[in-house]
Amino acid sequence: MKHERKAPDFMLPTVKRDFKVTASDKPELTWFGHSSYLLQVNGVNILVDPIFSGRTSPVSWAGAKAFDGADIYKAEDMSRIDVMLISHDHYDHLDYETILKLKDRVGVFVTSLAVGAHLEYCGAFLRRK
Repeated sequence: MKHERKAPDFMLPTVKRDFKVTASDKPELTWFGHSSYLLQVNGVNILVDPIFSGRTSPVSWAGAKAFDGADIYKAEDMSRIDVMLISHDHYDHLDYETILKLKDRVGVFVTSLAVGAHLEYCGAFLRRK
C-alpha cells in the first residue's frame, strides 16, 4: 500500500527555547517530534525518548529523517536532565547517539529491564548493586 502525504508540505512551525536557563514556574512541555519531548515541572526536567541525531536508525545514512522544523534541537541544547524515560527499544524511541551525548547529564534513567541492558551495553550507565 502506497501512502500519500507521509511528510508535511511545509516546515513545521517552531519556537526554539533555551533549556540552559531556569524554566518558568508553570509546567512546560516541549515536543521534539514523534514521541520525544521534555516535560519541565516543579524544577524537574523529564526527557522522554530523545532523538536528536536526525535519523531514527542505527546508521547515519538510512532511516526516517526528522521533518523540517522538528529537527531544530540537538543533544548539546539540553542542560541537566533529572529523569530520562526510555519507553522501549525501537530505533524511533532509543537513539544511542543521543543517549551517549546526554548520559553524563542524566540523574536517573527510567526504562524496562530489556532497554536497561541496551544502555549498559553502550556504556550509558553501570549496573548498580
